Amino acid sequence: MTDLAPGTSELLILKMLTPGRMFAQDVAQHFRQIAREESHISEDSLYQALHRLQSRECILADWGSSEKNRNAKFYELTSAGWNQLEADIETWDRVSTEVNSVLGIDPEPTPWSRNS
Repeated sequence: MTDLAPGTSELLILKMLTPGRMFAQDVAQHFRQIAREESHISEDSLYQALHRLQSRECILADWGSSEKNRNAKFYELTSAGWNQLEADIETWDRVSTEVNSVLGIDPEPTPWSRNS
């Protein structure tokens, strides 16, 4: 299992929140499922990134009850968060394409790539 590449946690958290309102632990679990246990985000990194996204008004946070009837903070994307996600995906696509080109790697098309 590897740590996330630097600078990717906010992008990935925004993506994890696209299905809707989610408890922080559900964000982490959803990430683990999608990453197939190959990468992980530490609890500290998760909460720091959530706090940064909230301070930039990319996500809203409110308190509610978890499935186990405990107080839990839930997060959801704002319109600014959706815009940030779109911009971050475009940036990631451009930068990763440039890096792959320099390294001589011919990447497979991705579902978010405009070229696929």
